[in-house]
Amino acid sequence: MRVVFLAVMGLLILSGLTGGTALAEENSDDIWEVPPVIVRGKNLAQEPERTKQELARNPSSTVLIPSEEIEQSRGSNLEDVLQFSPGVFFQSRSGGTDGKLNIRGANLSSNLNIWGVTLLVNGLPFNAADGFAQLESIELLAVDHVEVYKGAQAFKFGANSLGGAVNFVLKSGVNQAAVQVRGEGGSFGFYNSQLASGQTSQPFTLFGEPAKSDYYASLSSSGQDGYRSNSQQQSVRFNGSVGLTVDTRHQFRLTIVSAHVNSALPGPLTLQQMESNPKQAGAQLDVGGNPLVCEQAAPCRYTNDTRLNRIGLAYQYLGSAGRVLTVAPFYQYWKWSSRFTQVLDYTSGDTGAEIRYTQSGTLFGLAHRVSVGTSPWYGQNPFDLYKNDVGNRGALLQKRYMSTVNLGTYLEDEIELCPRLTLILGGRLDYSARGARVTDLSPPGTSISERTGERVFSALSPKAGFLYQPSPTAQLYGNVSRGYEAPINIQLMQPLNAQSQLPTGAFIDVDAQRAWQFELGHRGTARGGDFAWDITASDLEVRKEILVTALTVPGVGEVATYRNAQASRHTGIEAGGSMILARGLFTDGKNASHDQLTARTAYTWRRYRFLDDIYKVSKGVSVLDTRDGNAIPGIPRHWLTGEIRYAHPAGWWVAPNLEWSPAGYYADFDNRVKNPPFLIVNVKSGYTSGKWSLFFEGRNLTDQNYAGSVFAGGANSANAATSRLFLPSWPISFFGGATCQFS
Repeated sequence: MRVVFLAVMGLLILSGLTGGTALAEENSDDIWEVPPVIVRGKNLAQEPERTKQELARNPSSTVLIPSEEIEQSRGSNLEDVLQFSPGVFFQSRSGGTDGKLNIRGANLSSNLNIWGVTLLVNGLPFNAADGFAQLESIELLAVDHVEVYKGAQAFKFGANSLGGAVNFVLKSGVNQAAVQVRGEGGSFGFYNSQLASGQTSQPFTLFGEPAKSDYYASLSSSGQDGYRSNSQQQSVRFNGSVGLTVDTRHQFRLTIVSAHVNSALPGPLTLQQMESNPKQAGAQLDVGGNPLVCEQAAPCRYTNDTRLNRIGLAYQYLGSAGRVLTVAPFYQYWKWSSRFTQVLDYTSGDTGAEIRYTQSGTLFGLAHRVSVGTSPWYGQNPFDLYKNDVGNRGALLQKRYMSTVNLGTYLEDEIELCPRLTLILGGRLDYSARGARVTDLSPPGTSISERTGERVFSALSPKAGFLYQPSPTAQLYGNVSRGYEAPINIQLMQPLNAQSQLPTGAFIDVDAQRAWQFELGHRGTARGGDFAWDITASDLEVRKEILVTALTVPGVGEVATYRNAQASRHTGIEAGGSMILARGLFTDGKNASHDQLTARTAYTWRRYRFLDDIYKVSKGVSVLDTRDGNAIPGIPRHWLTGEIRYAHPAGWWVAPNLEWSPAGYYADFDNRVKNPPFLIVNVKSGYTSGKWSLFFEGRNLTDQNYAGSVFAGGANSANAATSRLFLPSWPISFFGGATCQFS
């Protein structure tokens, strides 16, 4: 904790220094506007001012990423987008859109799915009702901006997860071209194409009131042959949005998302396999002779096939005195067919809504802003499990049916104690009821038993935070918050618990995870905006953290299941910043037509530790899965990204950057197997002239053989050194593309 203490003292000193300087310069008691986050790149021309204000009110670290960050890269997956977001870590498993998304270590065991982070589209939940999530259906080129809310403070944005929330705000017709065409190509058969159109209507009259409408539509297709064997991917995605504003007070927006993504998945490798031949497909698990599983990725055709259709309608009323009412129902149908060691057919039909209300006024003579919201949600999940008959759907092994009822309600009040200090108080109530029915078939295709189960998870999560503005362009923030997250249904419905016992009903005994979060940070700008920073120290005291572990069952082989840890601690420091280093290096710097040299960086230090010994039953005996003080595996302790960007007024720019994991990090609970350190050098460049824009990107220019992602968890200690845990990343590769807009 010494590092956190020093960081906190440094924040307080920095706050005092910037505050004193600014007060000497400004000498003003007005209400100041502060940049809420480090905005990467140039100003956000399309970012609504209301979104900036909402982010600035959050007493926690947030990140705002504009669309130009996406458009000036491949825009293929979140690795392209979150590179400079401290505290956030995403690594693709095979170079495609799927991968492990992590915020502050909340879901390091999410090897084959995403949980621990709430995904939102236009502020509405994109997860299934139980929290299960997938990224493949999101088309980043159709996104106007991305908002990242870290930790438990994200609860008022619909988040019921420890890590926080990521909100993908789709483009509308505002400031869009009538026709936009984009094409990309690159190494290992990569391609990406998009046809988009957006327009805003002229003002007209509707029911006697002035009105305006807009539309945006995007159709895209992408794919890759992949670097490794069995890593192909193809996708087709459609995003549509229609908006209507009546009398400036009534706003409607209809959003449609449809996607079909097919991804072949190579299995993880041992460290020796990765070093000798990283192209091989490998296996998903070390299953060891179980006749009901198919263990080799290529001949067993490991594949994810995702089909999603989603429709949402949001109504917003903008009244006087800061009154805003939002009512937003949605329906989402998600079909997920996964061919792994067995074949899984999973369907999720989710119906829900977000209802939010805010109002400004006075409380005991103090200005305040109260927000209240609720999220009713219902989901149904039929689930069939088949034998993988060497890549084909074999005999039916098990039928499952799961249902989820969720209700999340929150209340928050921002009280302005004085023009510089705001106190934020609130809480969230979560209720989640789960029901399930499991039909086992043995021999395959013959029903022998039926198990049912019901579980209820509920919690009240309070929060308290503050915002202090020592200067017009700086902000000190902090919070104490409780986070709560129920397990997803797949975690509850495992064949064995961590003691190698069959569940008596449909569910194994996995509890919800919860945590107290402590956070203190400082953010702002200086020198007229030329220098921006955000530094945060955080600590999550986690109880019942959900972990994946492997069991060796005699006569069966390796079986994965989920369990709770008793206690763990996630401590971290996140620092990011950007600075204009020079203007007018080679052109006249006395006017707007000058060149510019800019630097930006993001650094995260993590210390995630178990606080208890954890045992499991494997091979019929109790064994130590991990011990008190061991590192929680799956993520670099130090993670640094940096970039230098030169932009010329003629429209071209070049930006070399790096990604650095300077120390190896563990992949197993027993801390026996390490992912070696790596340093990756990339470069981006582009040119814009009128309707045309070009970009070029070179990745891993030093051709490093490294694993950007690992299978983290409780590998059996006796087999740890030869466990398949490593997912090799792409070697040296190149990408280029062009965009043309027609008015």
